Amino acid sequence: MDISFLTYASDILAETDSGLTGSKIISYFTGYAVDFNKSLTYDNYPFHSSKMVSKRQAFKSNLLCFSEEQQYKIIIDLASLPTFRENENAHELKMKLVERYGYLSTSKLEDSELIINTRHWLEDYPTSLNFYNAALLKYENGFEYRNSLDEMRLAFETLLKEVLGNNKSLENQLNELGRLLKSSGITPELRNTITTLIDYYTKFQNQYIKHTREVVTNEIEAEVIIELTSILMKFIIKNHVEINL
Repeated sequence: MDISFLTYASDILAETDSGLTGSKIISYFTGYAVDFNKSLTYDNYPFHSSKMVSKRQAFKSNLLCFSEEQQYKIIIDLASLPTFRENENAHELKMKLVERYGYLSTSKLEDSELIINTRHWLEDYPTSLNFYNAALLKYENGFEYRNSLDEMRLAFETLLKEVLGNNKSLENQLNELGRLLKSSGITPELRNTITTLIDYYTKFQNQYIKHTREVVTNEIEAEVIIELTSILMKFIIKNHVEINL
């Protein structure tokens, strides 16, 4: 990772007033040092040195003790702390980190068979696929999960508009989707299961994702919603293809 970017990240995350305190910097880096079996340049606060050392200098020096992949995780983790929730500079840092160094991410839900297959079935629906890919990128790179799930909702909503040939919102598609599934011979029990799932899905999205700026979901919940969306989308596309054969 470029040294200038590490400097940039350190300037934001260890900024004098809005950044982490010196003791917090040592606390977090000590945890990462244990996890990754590394030794730190600065492992105590106040920082012990023959000359005056700032928080930013100590932060950057400790970052340099880790591999690029580890640096990526540390920066994305720390920039996602509640401390930086309203910090625009921290948000911009995450955006630039993902844009330039997203390939260093070691979290790979997108490598699962379900995600790969769903992407394959979405190839004929490029607008929906773009939203889907954006959602996965934000999830994989530690963005606020609310933003990831909002993109996932848009992917699902866009797909249904194309399949059903209308411009209705997701929550207003249940009747038409039910009729489509009925016309293709899907059993009543499965039709009811699918439409009920989507009903609860839209309620969750509206209450916790679409109409709030608060971080109200975690990584586990986000992963479940992404996988559920993928299952529903793949099922609907495959069913639609069967009808049109």
